[in-house]
Amino acid sequence: MNNEETNTPTKTRQVTLARIKDHEIESVFGVMFELQLLRSDLFLDPEFNIFPLDQNYYPNLASCFDKRPFVFLQRICELISSVPIELFTSNLYTLLDNCASESDKLDFNNDIKKGLELLEQQRNG
Repeated sequence: MNNEETNTPTKTRQVTLARIKDHEIESVFGVMFELQLLRSDLFLDPEFNIFPLDQNYYPNLASCFDKRPFVFLQRICELISSVPIELFTSNLYTLLDNCASESDKLDFNNDIKKGLELLEQQRNG
């Protein structure tokens, strides 16, 4: 019995997710980039003065500034939980599971490649 006969969802028809918006992607990347930058600054220069954070280099993290380290860390945690990381990763995993090949390089899976070839053949007559 195939999927059509049982009406069982196939891999590509299991779930419909909300699409992450461009500004949400930018917020995830912005916060994560600043955290990586901060880690690099701290790692490369043990004398790096974290307080206050430069607004030009850390526009997101600078808003968390507080001289009390615990409060500063708390605010960073709040900032991280305010960006849509779950939606971002859900969208990414869905695309990878349903559209990407299983190779180490990002590429369409064989079904999509065949579909694109058929579309091209149809357009070319």
